Amino acid sequence: GVSHTLADPAPRPLVVAPTVGLGADCRAANCARGLACRPSGAAADPAWACEPAAALGASCEPPDPDLRFALLFSGQRAADACLGGVCDVLATPWTCVSPKPPGAACGRDGVTVECASLQCRAGVCAEFFVCP
Repeated sequence: GVSHTLADPAPRPLVVAPTVGLGADCRAANCARGLACRPSGAAADPAWACEPAAALGASCEPPDPDLRFALLFSGQRAADACLGGVCDVLATPWTCVSPKPPGAACGRDGVTVECASLQCRAGVCAEFFVCP
């Protein structure tokens, strides 16, 4: 039964990450256009560097399977590994795709980033919000 007055949160300063180029450390930076922040080395403590982004249809999977976990749970953007699309981390292997609209043909049934609705049913991208 005690009332408390809510205070406005104190404004925090805007932090802008620098943009870095090919080969640069990208743990606390953004890679320049056409590049993606990718892990290498040991999965427990990977090095992060800007590398060329993969093209549509190409693999966007790290070369070491143990680095997939590092990429997914590091705070880096696994989906940003592609040039002109997103990395379908639900595919095997991870592949760069441009999500398709409902009604478009898709390659494999189930949950997939290949479809904007995230669902492929009977070889066709499902409508949004369709119950099974």
